[in-house]
Amino acid sequence: MLIFTGMNESICNKCQSLPKIEEKPFKAILFAEADMMQLKIQNILRTVSTLHVYEEENFLIVEGSSFYSFLRELDNAHFAQNEQEDIQIVLMDTAEPISLGILKRVKSIKNYLNISRYQDVFEILKKGNLITYFQPIVRLADNTIFGYECLLRGRSTDGSMIPPYRILEAANSMDLMFYVDRAARETAVRSASQYHLDNRKVFINFIPTTIYDPAYCLRTTLELSRELGFNSRNLVFEVVESYKVTDLDHLKKILDYYRDQGFKTALDDVGSGFSNLNTLIRLHPDYLKVDMDLIRNIDTDLKKQSVFKALLNVGKEMGTTILAEGIETKGELEYLQSSGTELGQGYFFARPAPEPVFSVRDPAG
Repeated sequence: MLIFTGMNESICNKCQSLPKIEEKPFKAILFAEADMMQLKIQNILRTVSTLHVYEEENFLIVEGSSFYSFLRELDNAHFAQNEQEDIQIVLMDTAEPISLGILKRVKSIKNYLNISRYQDVFEILKKGNLITYFQPIVRLADNTIFGYECLLRGRSTDGSMIPPYRILEAANSMDLMFYVDRAARETAVRSASQYHLDNRKVFINFIPTTIYDPAYCLRTTLELSRELGFNSRNLVFEVVESYKVTDLDHLKKILDYYRDQGFKTALDDVGSGFSNLNTLIRLHPDYLKVDMDLIRNIDTDLKKQSVFKALLNVGKEMGTTILAEGIETKGELEYLQSSGTELGQGYFFARPAPEPVFSVRDPAG
């Protein structure tokens, strides 16, 4: 039996391209490590009158008029999760010859079934309909805007907004997180340039687990920022999903690369995901963004105040700026101001919006 062990789609292709799924005739190669599983697939697919299924060498070739319809047939077969991961597919054009090059496009049927289930998000990615929302970051001493965090959204074909959690959930399920992370970074840079924010700090999120070689994976983002004339010191690359980071050596390599290129760095979820003092010292970011759970009701919670004061001291010792996230009440703001916190963001000032605001709510109003 022909087994393509370990020959999955390359990481580079994951970052730069999407599977080409269109409503047109298709050809696909299917194979599974277990002989019985391949026989099961063959028996199921041969009952579908709209598909042409034949065996060549030790894999199946399936031809049909619509790949989405084919995926629905697979979904109706109710394969178990382990079966979905075992069955592999290579999607091809009808006239495309079989060659070693197609091995770069191998995916499990689990990934493709999730593309069918998240078809709305997949279509957003195909059409380049990712958009950026901006939330202001405020100097707490004088209520002026220091910069903006760029936040991911999607616009569906009917004009409705797709929230970031669904985009990221879909991307993870479809094995497209590498692609989405790169596309979101570049969308943020373009949007910030469109609104002429190059004279403010612009915080752009990235997921460190999608970057295996900073010099290569970050190349297009950095080239784009320079092409658009951004001052590198005004771009701040912010780690998201901090609580999932387990390889600190790799994360430090990424942050060091950003710094070497002249950019600033930030850690999110401080006080939640990044609570280890040695970790903070080792990574030494330019900004520590304190998790909103620690900020919530901090004006009345003595334990939270104690933790926050410790973070302020860490920031002072490291020369790192503290940024409080999720400020929602005047009481929280007043406590943060009295503690000497330099920066903050949250609904108290402004919600994320498709266009950046250039002034925020007056705390005295």
